[in-house]
Amino acid sequence: DTGAAACCCLYFRGKSLGLKSWAPAARNLGKLKADVLDKLKDQSVGEDGSQYGEGVVRACAETGTNYVDVTGEVPWVQKMERKYGQQALANGATIVSLAGYDSVPPDLSTYLAAKALQKQNDRLQRFDLFAGGGGGAMPTGTINTLVYGVDVAKAEFWRIATFGLVGGAPKKADAKKEEETQGSKVTYVPEDQAPVKASNLFWSMCPGFSTLAKQFCLPHFMAPINVNVVHRTAAQEGYGGLVYRERMGGLPDGFMSLFGLLPTLGGIASGLLLGFFLPLPKSTSVILWIRDRFNPPLSAKARAKMLSGYSSTGETFAHGYGVSEKGVRVETQLKCSYDPGLAFTVLSACSVAATIVKKSAGGEKAKPGFQTAVSAVGGESLAEVFRAQGMTVEVTVGGATQN
Repeated sequence: DTGAAACCCLYFRGKSLGLKSWAPAARNLGKLKADVLDKLKDQSVGEDGSQYGEGVVRACAETGTNYVDVTGEVPWVQKMERKYGQQALANGATIVSLAGYDSVPPDLSTYLAAKALQKQNDRLQRFDLFAGGGGGAMPTGTINTLVYGVDVAKAEFWRIATFGLVGGAPKKADAKKEEETQGSKVTYVPEDQAPVKASNLFWSMCPGFSTLAKQFCLPHFMAPINVNVVHRTAAQEGYGGLVYRERMGGLPDGFMSLFGLLPTLGGIASGLLLGFFLPLPKSTSVILWIRDRFNPPLSAKARAKMLSGYSSTGETFAHGYGVSEKGVRVETQLKCSYDPGLAFTVLSACSVAATIVKKSAGGEKAKPGFQTAVSAVGGESLAEVFRAQGMTVEVTVGGATQN
């Protein structure tokens, strides 16, 4: 899914992104040709990192080649940085992961709010981010990664609950190999930011009331991934230590919904039911059945739109509400007419990659080493590229909108 979308995006959007040429590299040439190239009249341009990505990351680090992916697997990214971070830095390679819906919208929104306040000699104290979207389909690789994570957690749950009788034997870590790994003490989020990150993640995953947005709210399901990226960028860009909450956007929040209380209660009930369902035997088999039953028609519809000029497939949005140490309010808005799971994710990653290429061509290289998308190219540069691709990216400080 992601590879086909990337080919469509680069074919129809490559020139507007400033790319003169591109080429596809796929694991299955026959499938690539059947699914994409023939439909594009033979005009030619890594998602699941833990299974397929290490060889590419290693090669890029060794040769000084820039790299961008859309994986959402933070532990894998940390492992790659421990193994290849020093080499990538020495050879001038920029390595960017999590460059799609997870985690660019929350990271970019927080960055723009913080920098807008810094220009006024102020500092972002708290930021509540509401993210969401609709349309399109869930990428198959993403579903497989989520199912794998559920299976691992479920095995551990039953292993503990039955004192080892069910769940299989735990995997033994290769401690010696870990000790020999380059930069083995590297953590994705700097250690001095770990306590505040842990606190922000805990409270982000708790339903609550946002005083800044003036509504009840539910956790955003991607918060466990995005919170890491937001805090890494914050530490690198000079606004670490902020209070951060990430919430599910798009829910009713008006008077008739009691300012979001009714959908919040419904979400809590659904979460409890899901919590009882997931540990059951065959729960992930049911999830895969639902995927195979309902996702193919949605994928086909989204793919048809991407093959037709990379036209709109849905919507992605991120609305941020913040307050500074001096009490100044700041709001951000990011809107895009593409679904979060595929079309926006691919356009975001291609935008990051294109910005890295353009900076290199102009003599202004992106930051080398392992970086977030925002830190690699600069939030202002990325926001400009997004605007050029038809997205809305706005920051309002104290009532004055900054584009």
